Amino acid sequence: MIDIISTIQIIICAVLMLVAFLCTLAFTPVTCMISRKLGAVDKPDGGRKKHARPTPRLGGLAMMVGFFVAIGAALLFAGVDAQSPQILTMICGTAAICLIGIIDDIFNLPAIFKFICQILIATATAFFGGAITFTTLFGSTIILGNMSIPLTVAWMVLMINAMNLLDGLDGLACSVAGIGTFVTAIIAALMGYYDAAIIAAVLCGAAIGFFPLNSHPAKVFMGDTGSMMLGYVVSCLSIFWLMKGVTYLSILVPSLIFAFPLIDMISVIFERTAQGKSIFKADRLHMHYKLLDLGLSYSATVTVIDIATVIFGGCAVLMLFNPPIALIIAAVVALFMILIKHAGKFIKPKEKKEEQTEEGGYKGGENKNVFVDDKGNVIER
Repeated sequence: MIDIISTIQIIICAVLMLVAFLCTLAFTPVTCMISRKLGAVDKPDGGRKKHARPTPRLGGLAMMVGFFVAIGAALLFAGVDAQSPQILTMICGTAAICLIGIIDDIFNLPAIFKFICQILIATATAFFGGAITFTTLFGSTIILGNMSIPLTVAWMVLMINAMNLLDGLDGLACSVAGIGTFVTAIIAALMGYYDAAIIAAVLCGAAIGFFPLNSHPAKVFMGDTGSMMLGYVVSCLSIFWLMKGVTYLSILVPSLIFAFPLIDMISVIFERTAQGKSIFKADRLHMHYKLLDLGLSYSATVTVIDIATVIFGGCAVLMLFNPPIALIIAAVVALFMILIKHAGKFIKPKEKKEEQTEEGGYKGGENKNVFVDDKGNVIER
């Protein structure tokens, strides 16, 4: 159902997106200094972590600042309902998930502890903000009843971890989140959800504002603070607004917007389970690692995934007008991405540009004066 917001409201969304962008961009260098003082740096290990030197990982703080400054402006000047249970719950939940992320980025919390915290925050969000009580599928309204809370919590935890696991390459998570939240803002605007459009626009601004210093080679990482915040706010947008729409297939709209991270995460979980591994154990089964193993550069890999995200986002918008065509296009793209992921089994990967050393380290990228020993310590020659 199309019920587009007014022109002035669209302008307000754009202004608040700019505010979030500028605040995040300005505060990101500050987070680098804070990270180094607290020892919150990510050291290369010669395996999954192939950055040239220790990199600050509290960049998510900048995204958090940009997001909350813009949301505060929206509450004060943009007519967003400050008494709304959904808005208040989202703000409190975002602060909570960011707190867990900050602690983890500094002290490296156990994965199971973070998982439990995610479930608790998601459960509180469902109780106080409102669970997914109904949705639509093929034009029919589905009442969830007693499954409302469990399904809401499951969806939120799924989205939080999908964005968290996507943060494996420089600039990948923030570019995918930027595209996805921009599409979310468009859909929310078309459906008449002014508050949701503002929140999505603000999150988009924060993600894009972080990109310049996070793109390859990254000078700072968003860490769990940033990735879990992205996943949490996106899940709130889904359960509070998008999934409760009266469109033909409203349940699939948010799923299509972030189809890539969801498909990637679910496929990795199945592969880890099939191999008898813990689903929390880090490895190189993700799509971005598979593309790198096929010989694509960092930039090319991120570009391929961003293009897929744009297509999925376009399909999500198309769902409002022509659901069958949108689903066909999305299915073809999803199948193509899965085939690419497993192409390494049939195509011999190109040799890596990193030069292996006798000591077990490597010379990273173009910087031939940087060496990483077998303990992950960086030595500059």
